[in-house]
Amino acid sequence: MTYIVRASFKAKSGEIKKGQVITMREDKARALLVAGQIAELKACHICQTFAWWLSIHGALVCGVCHPPVACALVKRWIGDRDTLKRIKDAAGI
Repeated sequence: MTYIVRASFKAKSGEIKKGQVITMREDKARALLVAGQIAELKACHICQTFAWWLSIHGALVCGVCHPPVACALVKRWIGDRDTLKRIKDAAGI
C-alpha cells in the first residue's frame, strides 16, 4: 500500500520525514495509521484517479483536478503512469 507521512518518525532505514510518500505492507503500517503518523494514499475523491503530484512546498495535489502550471513546482509524481503521462503531455511538461 502507498501512504503519505503526516508526522516524521524514525525507522530502521533512517528518518522518515513529513510529506514523504512511502510504500509498506498493511500489517506493518497498522500501528502508524492508528497513531496518525501516516495516512493511506487513495484515489482522488473527486475524479477517482490515482494520479498525484507532490509540490516543492509539500502539498499533495491531484494531477487531474489540479495539474501543475510548471514542472519546477513538482517534487515528485505519484500514481498511474499512463494517467500521469497524459497529464504531463496535456500541460506540456
